[in-house]
Amino acid sequence: MKARVKLAGRDKMKVSEDDLKKLPLIKWCILEAIRLRAPGIITRKVLKPVKILNYTVPSGDLLMLSPFWLHRNPKYFPEPELFKPERWKKANLEKHAFLDWFMAFGSGKYQCPGREIQETAFCLVG
Repeated sequence: MKARVKLAGRDKMKVSEDDLKKLPLIKWCILEAIRLRAPGIITRKVLKPVKILNYTVPSGDLLMLSPFWLHRNPKYFPEPELFKPERWKKANLEKHAFLDWFMAFGSGKYQCPGREIQETAFCLVG
């Protein structure tokens, strides 16, 4: 891995986005580590009553989602307890698209605004 990093950066002090694209395994490892240890809970306020199974959640209530448990569901992540960076091969990371059901940064228009900065920072500091 160190050799790959050295080749990609060519001993430069500045690392470009193109340099990082040559190291997809690093990004896969980082995302897999985040999947296994997703931070916090995602909380959303219910704006209109919503029915979930046989229960109606009234407006004003809070719904919470734990990425920790979602990321350990074998229905969405086969062999969820294993560290398998290669599962990220099928994600379109060029377009910043994660695997379906990966919620460490939230999703949609309400996802974490610092997500891209974090991804780049982890790749640089490793």
